[in-house]
Amino acid sequence: MQLLDELKSQLLEMGVLEFLIPLTNSPSGEVQGNAAAAIGNLSSKDNRIANDDYSHFNDVWEKPDGGMHDYLHRFLINPDGTFQHIAVWTIVQLLESGGKCSSNRPQLYDMS
Repeated sequence: MQLLDELKSQLLEMGVLEFLIPLTNSPSGEVQGNAAAAIGNLSSKDNRIANDDYSHFNDVWEKPDGGMHDYLHRFLINPDGTFQHIAVWTIVQLLESGGKCSSNRPQLYDMS
């Protein structure tokens, strides 16, 4: 179920990414998957306009708990195809931001 764009913006402004990212490293696979799916949903473009603010994703690129970078890396190398799919889908959403989410960050695809 897609979140309304207005609600996405409000959740991002409240700093929800700072709470979701650590949950992607939970001992529970279900918690990990749900947190990652929520992050992906928040990153989706849907009906966003060209000047949308993706700074919230920049702000959490490296922290907390390794940030978006570590979360995406862990999910991409996970043997579970569902986790890989969530990470790839999230990366696609961020890439479709037109570069607004990684302007001063390492290359999004450089997961080393």
